[in-house]
Amino acid sequence: MIHTYIPYNLARRVCTIVLESSLRDKRLEELKSFLIKQQYPEKLIDAAIIKAKNIPITELRTSEEKPEQKDVIPFVVTHNPKNEKIFNVAKQFLPILHQSPSLRSLFKPQDFIHSRRQPPNLKKLLTRAKFTSNPDETFKVSKCLDPRCGTCKFILEGDTFKFKSGQIFRVNENMTCKSKN
Repeated sequence: MIHTYIPYNLARRVCTIVLESSLRDKRLEELKSFLIKQQYPEKLIDAAIIKAKNIPITELRTSEEKPEQKDVIPFVVTHNPKNEKIFNVAKQFLPILHQSPSLRSLFKPQDFIHSRRQPPNLKKLLTRAKFTSNPDETFKVSKCLDPRCGTCKFILEGDTFKFKSGQIFRVNENMTCKSKN
């Protein structure tokens, strides 16, 4: 599917950034050859370039005034396909909050927005953005030594692990059989 606004927006951006007309025309020709390689119709590209060149530079470089943002209340939930309608249910019970005069002024139905938080994935569970205050501190994996533990006999103890590829992994947390994740 060919998007007609892409050539125009790219040409407009070139016209906004490049002030010198000869250099601008050179960049627009480069843009045209690139878009032709991307299988955009030449007529569409030419029309977009002409349209962008006809806009005065003062208009191109004028920033738009953004409308004032109103306060919104995000309804944040961890994404779960089984809980698709939880936002609608919460919004449905909003009239209960409106029975109180003080809460009625705080919670307006149009101020709620639905926001989904990504659930933890394997990478988030296994890594963390944590900087240790002592870089010389060493961590190790050890057995829990619980006589009923069925995992102790399989645990490799130590502070490093060498893979078959020769890569060495340094343990970044003290762990035992009882450690989570």
